[in-house]
Amino acid sequence: MSLSSFVRTWLPLLILATVVIFNWPTGKLDFGNTSPWAGLILEVEVAQPLAAQPGLILAGLPVQDIEGKAGLFVCGAAEWNPGASAQPTLLAGRVEELRLQKAILLQETVALHRSPLIRLVLHQLPPSTNPTDLVGSLVQENTLKLRPVSPDSEPVLLNIGPERAKREFRVEFDEKTQRRWRGEPARFRTLWEDQEASDASLLEPYRHGKIVFPASASTDGVATEEGR
Repeated sequence: MSLSSFVRTWLPLLILATVVIFNWPTGKLDFGNTSPWAGLILEVEVAQPLAAQPGLILAGLPVQDIEGKAGLFVCGAAEWNPGASAQPTLLAGRVEELRLQKAILLQETVALHRSPLIRLVLHQLPPSTNPTDLVGSLVQENTLKLRPVSPDSEPVLLNIGPERAKREFRVEFDEKTQRRWRGEPARFRTLWEDQEASDASLLEPYRHGKIVFPASASTDGVATEEGR
């Protein structure tokens, strides 16, 4: 092979391979957690008499679609079963998913970064549903619109029944004492439960708040708590 042929054919490939090797991540990948709420973990418990029935816990942010209809952009989801303890609910999702849902956030950007107000609702769990797959969905009344593949794709709608309970929680994240979860959302529950079984104290920096759905709603239908 001539020198000129080597320079034209193989040298660019060698340079590209070198760049890839030196920039390849050596730690756990972040899987796109670029939103202000990503990596926050809320522990959610359902009190009696609501706890007697299984349900779907959804954590999200108030939004409005292009037609002006209010909704909830789902950032986290967990399944509730009778007799269960508080369910760790990881907040995840990308800002890009808001555009796919053609929705806009109602909270100011500064507030989202400093102390996001998370709305939590309790609905019924549709059959054969994986809560992790619901992140990026849009809730409007009794309907959950799954995350679209593209802005023009036909929406997939699920009936989640009437809202059984609602809470609001303002997260006060302390950068000095707390940490965000940066792992793969699909493995979150398994890793959390394994760590809780071996040494639960190591999870303390990742606990950003605990919410209990009340047995009865407040006078305005919404109870608000402040996080730490």
